Amino acid sequence: MKKVLLVLFILSICFVSSTHSATISTGASYYSKIQNESLPYNISISNTEAGQNANITQVKITLPDSFAFEMLSQGTSALSTDFTKTDAILTWEDLEIYLINGSETEYFWFKATASLVGDYELLITTININGSDESSISVNVIPSETTTCAPNWICSEWSECINSTQTKNCTDQNNCGNQTSKPIEVQSCSIDCVSNWNCTSWSECTDSIQTKTCTDLNNCDTPQEKPITTKTCIQEKKYTLLFIIIVATIILTIVGITIYLIKILKKATPEQN
Repeated sequence: MKKVLLVLFILSICFVSSTHSATISTGASYYSKIQNESLPYNISISNTEAGQNANITQVKITLPDSFAFEMLSQGTSALSTDFTKTDAILTWEDLEIYLINGSETEYFWFKATASLVGDYELLITTININGSDESSISVNVIPSETTTCAPNWICSEWSECINSTQTKNCTDQNNCGNQTSKPIEVQSCSIDCVSNWNCTSWSECTDSIQTKTCTDLNNCDTPQEKPITTKTCIQEKKYTLLFIIIVATIILTIVGITIYLIKILKKATPEQN
């Protein structure tokens, strides 16, 4: 008989302490979240004791190990104050004004990310004057969707060849952030060089050879296009001033002698009447 009474007493305590039901704000019993994305968790807690005050003074939500919450995304409609965090437990508390009372339903929300794919449970604990009550909400973390981004590269024209190098700029119109398929933006190049030869005048003829110097002003390094810089020539005879004087003297002497002989011949010839 005593054992029966003890069991009934324990059951009555359990019944009295069961003061809430926790669901997602939409009435669902589980979340489906995406891995590594910061998403809101909206949990509603309702009084389950019909006609009685719940007198819930504290609500605790325990996060799984692979979950991380954001302190800037916290709140509740039951309190003007935010929750506190100890390890993986988020706690709302008000000892003067009950968080949940009568037939009230209050909402507790926060943001969190899950780093691992899998099935997890958020543990919901409420505390009132009769003790504590626990329930859980399932969370299914699914892999993040991976989409293949195809870059659309738009490139400018190649620049002029400067110092044997050309460049161009390429931009991905789809902003994929993938550089592996990016076209080359730098390449070596060569300029089609046109020679501009500048030559001196021919030198004097020395030993039947004349020369001149030619320089390519564009430095094209194309010797096959270089003008000839050596040629044969006929050396002109040069007469010195002494030679000219001697020749002139001889000529004048001959002329003088000729004039003198003509005069003598005229005197020797008798005049005819």
